[in-house]
Amino acid sequence: MNTIQSKWESYLKQCVHSEAEEIQVIETRRAFYGGVASLISLLNVIDEVSEDASQSLVNGWLEELNNFYTTQEEI
Repeated sequence: MNTIQSKWESYLKQCVHSEAEEIQVIETRRAFYGGVASLISLLNVIDEVSEDASQSLVNGWLEELNNFYTTQEEI
């Protein structure tokens, strides 16, 4: 199912250690849902601009994500 809850559960299984402290799970869940809320806020901007401008925004977001992931150190 494509719900925020199902995506969270998938993220939790894949990215959070099974022996993580409860507070870490709680804070990670808050950050996850905060990220979703931020994304929805960004997507709302698309409705307010032209098609060209919205494409430019999306391309900028993709570039930001790519930069973030390529500059992260391995843990």
